[in-house]
Amino acid sequence: MIQLKKLEKRMVAYQQLTNIKSIDNNESLVTLEPKFGALEARYSKLQDMIPLTGEKILVRETVKQKLVKVSQNINKINKRWKLLVMYGYRAPKIQKRYFVKNLTDMLEKQKEVPSPVNLYEMTHRQVAVPKVSGHPTGGAVDVSLINTNGNLVNCGSKIYDLKNIKRYTFMTLKNKSAKKARFILRDVMMQENFAPFDGEWWHFSYGDKEWAAYYKKQTAFYNQLSLKVITNLQGLSLKSKKQAKLPQETSRFNPAG
Repeated sequence: MIQLKKLEKRMVAYQQLTNIKSIDNNESLVTLEPKFGALEARYSKLQDMIPLTGEKILVRETVKQKLVKVSQNINKINKRWKLLVMYGYRAPKIQKRYFVKNLTDMLEKQKEVPSPVNLYEMTHRQVAVPKVSGHPTGGAVDVSLINTNGNLVNCGSKIYDLKNIKRYTFMTLKNKSAKKARFILRDVMMQENFAPFDGEWWHFSYGDKEWAAYYKKQTAFYNQLSLKVITNLQGLSLKSKKQAKLPQETSRFNPAG
């Protein structure tokens, strides 16, 4: 428990993000091709955007350029490896739905009702508070490593397994090769100025509030984008006109932050 508390103190907290301003630089969202040089992009376990935008993974233009460089640099370190991008832009309504569900689950597990601030912080370590979340900006990505056979390289835990505490980047790993792979990924992403979220070894961001907080910047330059805005700008046609229905918000807490 003491080790977990120490690890959590190293993570960017929700309260830190509330003080970060955001002024969008109007950079475009672009599509990540399934295979683009040394880079591959495809949804894996989380496929919630497919009903809305199809198989396309969307990121900001600079993020795409940086991801290509990351994969090239990884390949220089290990010729059998390349970068796999498994998630980019997320519609704000999907982010809100995830947060409401996790906040509700978190609340049910508590013996005593925590303060709203503490509840938000606990939930934020699993699913970002919608108001400050990076995925809806197009600046946050979920990534891993794959080998020449297309199989995931062991980085210590399965991606999106939030019940496994080994998802914490600095959690002790007995498997030395998994630990090495995890920190190669982290180091190379940070060389391209991505900010890590050390509560999930696979999550990195650029230009959003978490990136700004990590690198002690006062302002982020990617705002959140609504699904309507990005479909109009990118000429994307929605695969489904139906929007995901949010759960009833009967809690006194406001999940929109």
